[in-house]
Amino acid sequence: MMIANPNTGEMVAVMQTPVSVLNDHAAMYAQSRDWPQMAIADRVVRLKAFQQLLRDNSDTIAHHISMDIGKPLWESRNEVAISIAKVDATLQAMQYRLHYPQQRGQHTFIQTVCRPLGVVGVIGPFNFPVHIPNGQIIPALLCGNYVIVKASEYAIQSTQCIAALWEQAFLGMPCPITFVYGDASIGKALVANPHVSAIFFTGSTVVGQQIQKACQQHNTLCVAEMGGNNPIIVEDAMDGMIDTIIASAFITSGQRCSCARRLIVNSAHADCIPTLIRRIQDLNIATYPAPNDPFMGPVVLPSIKTRILDGVFDGYETLLASQYTGQGHLISPRVEMGNGHFDEELFGPILFVTRTDSFDESLAEANRSQFGLSCSIITPDASKYHHALNQLSFGVINWNVPTTGASGLAPFGGRKSSGNFRPAGFNMIDHCVVPVATTQQSQIRPLSYPGLPSE
Repeated sequence: MMIANPNTGEMVAVMQTPVSVLNDHAAMYAQSRDWPQMAIADRVVRLKAFQQLLRDNSDTIAHHISMDIGKPLWESRNEVAISIAKVDATLQAMQYRLHYPQQRGQHTFIQTVCRPLGVVGVIGPFNFPVHIPNGQIIPALLCGNYVIVKASEYAIQSTQCIAALWEQAFLGMPCPITFVYGDASIGKALVANPHVSAIFFTGSTVVGQQIQKACQQHNTLCVAEMGGNNPIIVEDAMDGMIDTIIASAFITSGQRCSCARRLIVNSAHADCIPTLIRRIQDLNIATYPAPNDPFMGPVVLPSIKTRILDGVFDGYETLLASQYTGQGHLISPRVEMGNGHFDEELFGPILFVTRTDSFDESLAEANRSQFGLSCSIITPDASKYHHALNQLSFGVINWNVPTTGASGLAPFGGRKSSGNFRPAGFNMIDHCVVPVATTQQSQIRPLSYPGLPSE
């Protein structure tokens, strides 16, 4: 398999792990009890070792991310930083999420214990090749699971760098995590493997729905964080709102599932649109490496580049056409305006603008989508925000901040076609255990029920 590097357009070969290697590791992990039986405190030592390795190698990791997918270096460094913070956030999540009430009677003790699932498969995306997989690997390992990671074929260097650090963190003992590489066939083999108890997937809705169906057939737990067609609603004009719109729509070149694809503007404030267009035209964009930090880099997928450059969208007028710079997959943002109903996740720098005549009309327009991941409302009026909070069908609803940039101390997941009601983020650890209820007595107590003859 060959793919194009987004910075240069150069075709590079993707390494392919044999399915037999994946199956051998899954079978071996399914039989092993070393890691699940290790004390949690000892598991934490290994996770902390990995955390320190991330700190020590942060510049190298960031460089590989930017080389793989074209992120500006400042953004790649931010990705490594939030990966470092994920260890401590996961430890905090364990304290909040995995402690159940207990009841002790005169003779009886009732409690819930959390047991590992077994072998967990992680299928990661290209846009956050370090942060998102580690956001699932770390809680899975902390809870005593073995992990097999199918890396994005667009982020091989980044993943190999992280894989080497995990190996180093587990020196002196069998490593409970394995990385496999390749195209969709290796991902399908991971989903179908009978020793895999759970699949944690992040990616497009189309692929996520296919994985959910396969997991249902195998009775495998599936945690799916999928696409979005996210709105940002401008109900009132505010200082800083143009930057908030740009950060929502075009950070990471629009390649975040939480990026705003739709701008819904109250017609009373439609005069912000020409200002927005001018600001977008002034954005610094560049491939990596660049002499100065650009705001955004290239798109990764050639099909998205072509669609944003040349696509025709019914019901919309082009306010700002996308331009190709002639280097790799670097394209400038595109802006459309109209009253069409384009409801796909177009994973790149494009924004569809719609004008409305009331706040309730804006809320209805925001909900008019098969997706329900992220939404932001721009208004100084707290009562409007709380009204929106009760009306909108999204997993993330923000007030005067971008649709992007979710906190690691909050759940992250969507509704409708954006998720399957198993949010990641702070809640990811919920999906890494089987809660086992147990009622305990040191000896059998006499039972007395109506109609039960005495012994």
